[in-house]
Amino acid sequence: MLGDLPLVENDRFVACFYGGAILGLGVTCIFHAQSTSAGTDVLARVVANKWGLKVSNTIILLDSIIVMLGLIVFQDWAVPLYSWFTIFVYGKIVEMFQVENPNRAASIVSQKTQEMKDLIVKKMKMKGTFLHGRGMYEGKEKDIIFTIAERKDIPRLKEEVKAIDPKAFASTMHASKDSPLPGI
Repeated sequence: MLGDLPLVENDRFVACFYGGAILGLGVTCIFHAQSTSAGTDVLARVVANKWGLKVSNTIILLDSIIVMLGLIVFQDWAVPLYSWFTIFVYGKIVEMFQVENPNRAASIVSQKTQEMKDLIVKKMKMKGTFLHGRGMYEGKEKDIIFTIAERKDIPRLKEEVKAIDPKAFASTMHASKDSPLPGI
């Protein structure tokens, strides 16, 4: 309010924008607290983690599907169009403030190290390092392949590794190219 006059009155577009922005900030705070709003963000996080997608884009996709169902039920284009704008703003705010590292570290243990090297370097055009280790159970020497891949490439990498060596062990974890220690 500015004196007795409202700043904006009966403007759905402005309401959608600020509603989406406030929702996005709220959900981002919830994510940072390692919690959930018990809404579609739960499903979005599960789907995004399973298929290596960005949570923000998955939120936009899932909420858009729900809006389409609303269109079928209510037969009114105004509600979905305003809703899509709100969803888009919401998703972009989450994307802006949610730190999602697109990189994953992958460790692969396999007896077929040359084939794995060819897969990573030649086929997938990635770089990696051989680490030398010894198994704890049998005490045998083995090479461990360590590489950094984008999240979107991890499902393909795992499929290709299993196709080459079904007995291979592959593990992934979050990775960052930024070093927390000076000089590293």
